[in-house]
Amino acid sequence: MNRLTTVLLTAALTVATATSAGSSESDGPASARSLAARAVHSLSRGEIRSVAGMMHYPPTYTPEERKKDMSSTGEGLDLIAREFGEISAIQVHTGSALFYELGGSGGDVPYLSSLSPHYATQYLYKAKFSKRGDGYIRLTVIQLTAASPYEILGVYFGLPAANAHSKPAILEITRKQLIHMQVPITPEVDRQIKESLKPVRYPTQ
Repeated sequence: MNRLTTVLLTAALTVATATSAGSSESDGPASARSLAARAVHSLSRGEIRSVAGMMHYPPTYTPEERKKDMSSTGEGLDLIAREFGEISAIQVHTGSALFYELGGSGGDVPYLSSLSPHYATQYLYKAKFSKRGDGYIRLTVIQLTAASPYEILGVYFGLPAANAHSKPAILEITRKQLIHMQVPITPEVDRQIKESLKPVRYPTQ
């Protein structure tokens, strides 16, 4: 995930939500629901990197660029998933929710910001994480054009905002990710991390 630094420091969780065109649905086309369900099942089995293969990447990529981004995306999601722990008790969440989250997508922030997909929706699942307790998995699914297949735009792991430990936990994981990528945690970087971390509301308003 070569854009993980940007994701963390510019709150790409907000970018991803905006890219979804404000659509937040527990329903949606059967093929989109099926894709989300398969992805969550793979996550629950610890097959994090395989989910990266279901994700959307810029169509202008060469085969090598796509392979490289898919590999880095899978690595980034795998690192985050390990910090949350094993996933169990997955259920579709149909009500509202407010949570802090961390995750990623293919491409970079300028590309994500430029997207205007034919169809986009979000799927939210409740889950239990062995290291973090109750939380959420949010998937954004898009169809780039009317003739395109459904693809996962982003995968995000979240913790409820009502829990006092959630925000510190996400900040902790964020710092670990940056250290892993050999990004110095300067006072300015730490300030940006804290300022960019805002709770996500589902459904989006």
